[in-house]
Amino acid sequence: MHYVINSINWFSTSEAKIEEIGVQPYLITQFAKEWPTLIGKNWPNRSSFDLNDVTTRYSRVGTMPLFSVSVSVSLTESRYTIYLDEPRLFMPGTLYMGSRTNSALKALETYLRDVAIELGADPAVAAQDATGVVDFQIKLAKIKASQLWNRRLSDRYHPTTLAAIGKNYSY
Repeated sequence: MHYVINSINWFSTSEAKIEEIGVQPYLITQFAKEWPTLIGKNWPNRSSFDLNDVTTRYSRVGTMPLFSVSVSVSLTESRYTIYLDEPRLFMPGTLYMGSRTNSALKALETYLRDVAIELGADPAVAAQDATGVVDFQIKLAKIKASQLWNRRLSDRYHPTTLAAIGKNYSY
């Protein structure tokens, strides 16, 4: 499959052409226009932020920030099933359990900061947000289920209907 952005096929374009084009094709997308790190101090009031809307739109391109959702044939029945699961972290969960100064966490933080700066973010905002993202990932890793629990399907598989979910979680 080939992806085309602004009529340029990224898989057959020379590296020099990619360097010439730079990040501009990404910066004109809706995703860049709403990324708080890139917007910086001009980000609209938090009260106008709608997490449900953002999560829905991002899930359409395969990004699941707080939990993962997938649809596939059930493991035990011959019908389609919606699977809800834990969020995916940037790195294996064990790397988040050590010291905050561990080299893997520092490398992740540096990478996030550098990418944001390369995309045009203010360096101070990029550094603050990269620290926040890593801290959030650490908190998520600490509340995620153990690897042993994840291997035991019987612990994880709790079939229900959409009607029951609507009744139990009306919000």
